[in-house]
Amino acid sequence: PDFPLCLDIETTNVCNLDCIMCPRTVLIARNEYSKLGFMHFDVYRKIIDEGEKYNLPSVKLQYLGEPLAHPDIAKQIKYAKDAGVVDVMFNTNATLLTEKKSHEILEAGIDALFFSFDSMDRDTYNKIRLGASYDKVLKNIHRFIDIKNKYGYKNVLTRVSMTVMKQDIVELEKFQKYWLEYV
Repeated sequence: PDFPLCLDIETTNVCNLDCIMCPRTVLIARNEYSKLGFMHFDVYRKIIDEGEKYNLPSVKLQYLGEPLAHPDIAKQIKYAKDAGVVDVMFNTNATLLTEKKSHEILEAGIDALFFSFDSMDRDTYNKIRLGASYDKVLKNIHRFIDIKNKYGYKNVLTRVSMTVMKQDIVELEKFQKYWLEYV
Protein backbone atom coordinates (compact mmCIF):
# COMPACT_ATOMS: atom_id res chain seq x y z
CA PRO A 1 0.00 0.00 0.00
CA ASP A 2 0.91 3.67 -0.30
CA PHE A 3 0.90 4.01 3.48
CA PRO A 4 1.32 1.53 6.37
CA LEU A 5 -1.80 -0.31 7.47
CA CYS A 6 -0.82 0.12 11.11
CA LEU A 7 1.37 2.67 12.83
CA ASP A 8 3.09 1.77 16.08
CA ILE A 9 3.50 5.12 17.79
CA GLU A 10 5.67 5.28 20.90
CA THR A 11 3.99 8.27 22.58
CA THR A 12 6.11 7.71 25.69
CA ASN A 13 9.15 5.63 26.49
CA VAL A 14 8.47 6.08 30.21
CA CYS A 15 7.58 2.95 32.14
CA ASN A 16 7.04 2.49 35.84
CA LEU A 17 8.33 -1.10 35.89
CA ASP A 18 11.64 -2.88 35.36
CA CYS A 19 10.47 -6.23 34.02
CA ILE A 20 13.20 -8.85 33.86
CA MET A 21 12.48 -9.84 30.24
CA CYS A 22 11.95 -6.36 28.79
CA PRO A 23 14.49 -4.99 26.30
CA ARG A 24 13.84 -1.51 27.75
CA THR A 25 15.08 -2.65 31.17
CA VAL A 26 18.25 -4.08 29.61
CA LEU A 27 18.92 -0.97 27.51
CA ILE A 28 18.48 1.33 30.51
CA ALA A 29 20.84 -0.84 32.58
CA ARG A 30 23.44 -0.54 29.80
CA ASN A 31 22.86 3.22 29.59
CA GLU A 32 21.87 2.72 25.93
CA TYR A 33 18.30 4.02 26.12
CA SER A 34 17.16 7.36 24.81
CA LYS A 35 16.09 10.22 27.04
CA LEU A 36 12.79 9.50 28.76
CA GLY A 37 9.81 11.64 27.90
CA PHE A 38 6.40 12.14 26.36
CA MET A 39 5.50 12.91 22.77
CA HIS A 40 4.00 16.38 22.46
CA PHE A 41 0.44 16.37 21.20
CA ASP A 42 1.37 18.56 18.21
CA VAL A 43 3.75 15.85 16.95
CA TYR A 44 1.13 13.18 17.54
CA ARG A 45 -1.48 15.27 15.70
CA LYS A 46 0.83 15.58 12.67
CA ILE A 47 1.30 11.81 12.52
CA ILE A 48 -2.43 11.08 12.73
CA ASP A 49 -3.28 13.86 10.27
CA GLU A 50 -0.88 12.38 7.72
CA GLY A 51 -2.37 8.94 8.32
CA GLU A 52 -5.87 10.31 7.85
CA LYS A 53 -4.96 11.40 4.31
CA TYR A 54 -4.27 7.72 3.53
CA ASN A 55 -7.24 6.28 5.45
CA LEU A 56 -4.98 4.82 8.12
CA PRO A 57 -6.89 1.83 9.53
CA SER A 58 -4.91 1.01 12.68
CA VAL A 59 -2.77 2.60 15.39
CA LYS A 60 -0.95 0.95 18.27
CA LEU A 61 -0.02 3.53 20.90
CA GLN A 62 2.90 1.69 22.43
CA TYR A 63 6.24 0.08 21.90
CA LEU A 64 8.45 -0.27 25.01
CA GLY A 65 6.91 2.45 27.18
CA GLU A 66 3.77 2.27 29.32
CA PRO A 67 1.03 4.18 27.42
CA LEU A 68 -1.01 4.86 30.56
CA ALA A 69 1.93 6.89 31.89
CA HIS A 70 1.26 9.50 29.19
CA PRO A 71 -1.12 12.16 30.52
CA ASP A 72 -2.71 12.58 27.06
CA ILE A 73 -3.53 8.91 26.37
CA ALA A 74 -7.31 9.44 26.25
CA LYS A 75 -6.87 12.54 24.08
CA GLN A 76 -4.62 10.55 21.72
CA ILE A 77 -7.20 7.78 21.40
CA LYS A 78 -10.02 10.22 20.72
CA TYR A 79 -8.00 12.15 18.15
CA ALA A 80 -7.20 8.98 16.22
CA LYS A 81 -10.82 7.81 16.36
CA ASP A 82 -12.06 11.23 15.20
CA ALA A 83 -9.60 10.97 12.30
CA GLY A 84 -11.27 7.75 11.17
CA VAL A 85 -8.79 5.22 12.54
CA VAL A 86 -10.80 2.02 12.85
CA ASP A 87 -8.55 0.15 15.30
CA VAL A 88 -6.82 1.99 18.17
CA MET A 89 -5.04 -0.27 20.65
CA PHE A 90 -2.16 -0.67 23.06
CA ASN A 91 -0.50 -3.07 25.50
CA THR A 92 -0.34 -2.15 29.17
CA ASN A 93 1.05 -3.50 32.41
CA ALA A 94 -2.21 -2.19 34.00
CA THR A 95 -0.47 -0.79 37.08
CA LEU A 96 -1.76 2.72 36.26
CA LEU A 97 -5.24 1.61 35.15
CA THR A 98 -7.38 3.42 37.69
CA GLU A 99 -11.16 3.53 37.60
CA LYS A 100 -11.01 7.08 36.22
CA LYS A 101 -8.46 6.13 33.54
CA SER A 102 -10.60 3.13 32.57
CA HIS A 103 -13.60 5.37 31.95
CA GLU A 104 -11.48 7.93 30.08
CA ILE A 105 -9.98 5.50 27.59
CA LEU A 106 -13.28 3.68 27.03
CA GLU A 107 -15.10 6.97 26.40
CA ALA A 108 -12.29 8.08 24.09
CA GLY A 109 -12.97 5.05 21.90
CA ILE A 110 -10.24 2.47 22.58
CA ASP A 111 -10.84 -0.61 20.43
CA ALA A 112 -8.45 -3.08 22.04
CA LEU A 113 -6.51 -3.28 25.25
CA PHE A 114 -3.92 -5.99 25.81
CA PHE A 115 -2.87 -6.68 29.38
CA SER A 116 0.55 -8.11 30.19
CA PHE A 117 0.21 -10.42 33.19
CA ASP A 118 3.06 -12.89 33.43
CA SER A 119 2.00 -15.40 36.03
CA MET A 120 -0.96 -16.57 38.06
CA ASP A 121 1.44 -17.16 40.93
CA ARG A 122 1.75 -13.99 43.03
CA ASP A 123 5.42 -14.47 43.96
CA THR A 124 6.48 -15.35 40.42
CA TYR A 125 4.56 -12.39 39.00
CA ASN A 126 6.15 -9.97 41.48
CA LYS A 127 9.64 -11.31 40.65
CA ILE A 128 9.06 -10.79 36.92
CA ARG A 129 7.21 -7.46 36.97
CA LEU A 130 9.55 -5.50 39.24
CA GLY A 131 7.70 -2.55 40.72
CA ALA A 132 4.23 -4.03 40.22
CA SER A 133 1.83 -5.57 42.68
CA TYR A 134 0.07 -8.76 41.63
CA ASP A 135 -3.03 -7.98 43.69
CA LYS A 136 -3.33 -4.39 42.48
CA VAL A 137 -2.86 -5.27 38.81
CA LEU A 138 -5.33 -8.16 39.01
CA LYS A 139 -7.85 -5.80 40.60
CA ASN A 140 -7.21 -3.12 37.93
CA ILE A 141 -7.78 -5.58 35.08
CA HIS A 142 -10.98 -6.94 36.59
CA ARG A 143 -12.29 -3.45 37.32
CA PHE A 144 -11.64 -2.43 33.69
CA ILE A 145 -13.49 -5.51 32.42
CA ASP A 146 -16.39 -4.80 34.81
CA ILE A 147 -16.62 -1.17 33.65
CA LYS A 148 -16.38 -2.23 30.01
CA ASN A 149 -19.24 -4.69 30.46
CA LYS A 150 -21.40 -2.52 32.73
CA TYR A 151 -21.31 0.49 30.42
CA GLY A 152 -21.83 -1.42 27.17
CA TYR A 153 -18.37 -1.36 25.61
CA LYS A 154 -18.74 -4.96 24.45
CA ASN A 155 -16.93 -4.14 21.19
CA VAL A 156 -13.68 -3.41 23.07
CA LEU A 157 -11.35 -6.38 22.68
CA THR A 158 -9.43 -7.36 25.79
CA ARG A 159 -6.61 -9.85 25.91
CA VAL A 160 -4.28 -11.00 28.66
CA SER A 161 -0.91 -12.39 27.70
CA MET A 162 2.19 -13.67 29.39
CA THR A 163 5.81 -13.94 28.40
CA VAL A 164 6.74 -17.58 28.61
CA MET A 165 10.06 -18.01 30.32
CA LYS A 166 10.77 -20.89 32.66
CA GLN A 167 7.15 -21.63 33.52
CA ASP A 168 6.05 -25.14 32.75
CA ILE A 169 2.88 -26.25 31.00
CA VAL A 170 0.99 -26.37 34.30
CA GLU A 171 1.47 -22.61 34.70
CA LEU A 172 0.27 -22.00 31.16
CA GLU A 173 -2.82 -24.14 31.67
CA LYS A 174 -3.61 -22.36 34.95
CA PHE A 175 -3.20 -18.98 33.23
CA GLN A 176 -5.45 -19.95 30.33
CA LYS A 177 -8.10 -21.55 32.52
CA TYR A 178 -8.30 -18.47 34.72
CA TRP A 179 -8.40 -15.78 32.02
CA LEU A 180 -10.64 -17.42 29.42
CA GLU A 181 -13.65 -16.59 31.56
CA TYR A 182 -12.90 -12.87 31.37
CA VAL A 183 -11.11 -12.01 28.11
